[in-house]
Amino acid sequence: KPEVSIIVPADGTTVIAPGTVAITVWTSEPEVRIKKVEFYHDGKKIGEDHVRKSGMFLPFAFIWADAPVGTHNLTVKAIDDNGSTTTSESVMVRVVP
Repeated sequence: KPEVSIIVPADGTTVIAPGTVAITVWTSEPEVRIKKVEFYHDGKKIGEDHVRKSGMFLPFAFIWADAPVGTHNLTVKAIDDNGSTTTSESVMVRVVP
């Protein structure tokens, strides 16, 4: 199974509205390549990165534009070429007016 974690933003980050949140993800899969990473806020899919990369410790990224005011939990799901998936631990981001 792939390994995945959000490295940016840090848990507890505050952004001023209209919020733009840059999300960078660390992935590792020693046996096969990561096919894509899906990005979620509060369980709702907001985007994905399909950049094909080989090797370990390579980042995927997404810019979440116009994030609404409120407290949001970000998660990501890594999917490898075999269809195995792993979901990251959540990172909390607060968007304030």
